[in-house]
Amino acid sequence: MRYHSGHDIRMGDRVSMSGRPGVVVFSIDHDEFSPGYSREDWASLASGVMLDVAGWGLVHMHGPPDLDLELISRAK
Repeated sequence: MRYHSGHDIRMGDRVSMSGRPGVVVFSIDHDEFSPGYSREDWASLASGVMLDVAGWGLVHMHGPPDLDLELISRAK
C-alpha cells in the first residue's frame, strides 16, 4: 500500500488518521511485523497494513489508502 503522496506504507511509520496519532504495527504487503504481531496470528488477512490508532485501537487497511491517512515520520 501507498500513501496518497506515493510513498510506501511501512511498519513503524508514525501516522495521523483523521487527526489521531497512530503507528503502523505491521505490513502484510512488505512482510514486516512489529514484536507482538506475528505473521501466523494475522494469516487470515491477505493484504494491507495494520495501524494502532489512538482512541480507536487496531485499524486494518487494504486497497486505496484512506484520504485522512497522513505520514508524519518514518521509523528510525
